[in-house]
Amino acid sequence: MDHPDAFSYSPLNPEAVEIRLLTILPDRNEKSSVKCTLQTVSLNNAPEFEALSYVWGSVTEKVGITLDDIPFQVTTNLEAALKCLRHARKKRFIWIDFICIDQNNLKEKNTQLPLMGRIYKDATAVVAWLGPITSNTEQTMAMIKRRESSLAGLFHDVRLAVRPWSQKARRDDIGSILDAVQGFLDIVSAPYWGRIWTFQEYYLPAKLPVCMVGRVPFTLPALVDLGLHFAEILRPFMDDLDKVAPRAGDAADIENHRKLQGRLKEATQRLTQSNPMQDFAHDIAASRKGLASFAEVLDLTVQRQCFNPLDRFYALYSMVDGVQNKYPVDYEYTADEVAMQITLWILIYEGIDFVFNLFHFYDEPHGNVAGYRSPSWVPNYRDATSRTSFRFKDLDKSLQDWEQEQKEQMTNLSVLLGKYVLRFWARRVGTTRVVFKFPSETAEIARQVLHAVKEPPAEWGNGVDEANMAERLIWAFLAHGSMQQMFPVNDILNALEELSSSEGPSDSALSSAVGKLLLRDLPLLAGRTVFQLADCTTGGFGVGIGNIQDGDLLILSGKMTNPIALRDSGFRDIDTDSDVVHYRMVGNAFVEGIAEDQKDLPTPLVGELKGAKFEEFLIW
Repeated sequence: MDHPDAFSYSPLNPEAVEIRLLTILPDRNEKSSVKCTLQTVSLNNAPEFEALSYVWGSVTEKVGITLDDIPFQVTTNLEAALKCLRHARKKRFIWIDFICIDQNNLKEKNTQLPLMGRIYKDATAVVAWLGPITSNTEQTMAMIKRRESSLAGLFHDVRLAVRPWSQKARRDDIGSILDAVQGFLDIVSAPYWGRIWTFQEYYLPAKLPVCMVGRVPFTLPALVDLGLHFAEILRPFMDDLDKVAPRAGDAADIENHRKLQGRLKEATQRLTQSNPMQDFAHDIAASRKGLASFAEVLDLTVQRQCFNPLDRFYALYSMVDGVQNKYPVDYEYTADEVAMQITLWILIYEGIDFVFNLFHFYDEPHGNVAGYRSPSWVPNYRDATSRTSFRFKDLDKSLQDWEQEQKEQMTNLSVLLGKYVLRFWARRVGTTRVVFKFPSETAEIARQVLHAVKEPPAEWGNGVDEANMAERLIWAFLAHGSMQQMFPVNDILNALEELSSSEGPSDSALSSAVGKLLLRDLPLLAGRTVFQLADCTTGGFGVGIGNIQDGDLLILSGKMTNPIALRDSGFRDIDTDSDVVHYRMVGNAFVEGIAEDQKDLPTPLVGELKGAKFEEFLIW
């Protein structure tokens, strides 16, 4: 993203909190080349300005604009945004990162990027530009405007009422609605919503940002409302397809009708089955409500992308007060070093050890922290348990209330400086005795579940309460879904039998509600480890994520919702007691008896844990 040598930035004074503001000069000709000027101001005494939130697009494809009468290269996506933002008769004052920050000056980036939170908060308005308008998104915008304006909706209804009734006219109406559906799907899947930097840019402004496609503004609540009502908008057309039946013997008309039927069916399926608004609306709503910890911010943004791995953290610094003061932005660090800093912040300054339940761990040592491999207690912040392959149920509230009695130990987290060893307080749950690992094929997973359920309860041994073992095993294996609450266990077992058939699943199994959910949930068990609890008087069993092996130690700290697995690293500190074990964190575990509903009385396992004491574990 090199800028031409012809343009030279004047230095900024960090102590004066200086930034640069861009002025987009007006032009009545929408196709004219963009001309801008740049000025330096202090955020302590800045004029009113807007801020642009957008995605750069490809940094290898650039086009020229004029900046202070000097040629300047920007990405094609930014150039398109500038043309849409440009007024015909008045100047527009706006902050845009690509131009206002010297992207080739690492020292300047280290001081300017921490100011972005304040920039987006101080801006009089933030514009979220989602990309150029298309024929489909134009139809979507028209539907939004009609829904926002009762008068526009009335004129539209009158136009339809007086319009000559014909099959072609009705098909055109259906086609325009289907175009709007596609435009809606294009907007909610736009690259803007998948980038890491746009998260804080959309969240931080006091006023809701104004969204734009091309030159057309709209509000996100209006888009969400339209998306939630598309199914009912389409339903009458699905019911009245016979009114647009093709003319007999007209091959072209028959083909057009067939295509229309296909589009209607596809649109209905995409809106009801995949429900594109569900995750989209949840993330946006959650981001606007406020987030209590950096761990929650990282979890909510785990699917967002960035070019520089350091931006996985730096792009979110403004979301949580204090973190960038403790660990300033420095692009000379490695991503592993910053990940360790963030983990220390979460553990020590936020006191949130359930971060170990939010993210998976690396299978093998990795990274290079000050010349050493990264500590095992630094999670893989690109792999969240809530967004990838397994979702744990929440710990019962009775256990959380009990943990308040141990507050002094829950917060006693520290690091042995220079050795990257975490001193971690938790209770022992037990050690693992691996029973089997789930295969990768869905039919084989179904057979493995049935085999486990059909085993005599005594086979699970080790003091496990043998009552209702079939139900308990099914519940544990499918704990990442809601099937246990939706269907009787016998219905699940019958569907498993059909799915595991050597001749392949029957049509009834594939089409039944329980069969469809099993086909969705069973693949998530692939590679998971089923274990029994040893060294635990009440016994127990569970499912592990990660490379769980025989003899791994499960521990549960004060605020965790599920145990984590530790393994003897083999390291012994020759400077101290050589018998002290140093562990590695290797995975998360669902343990039946801890995560289940405790009802009026705690389960035997929870009862045993309540009587156990906290211990200090050394983890590196």
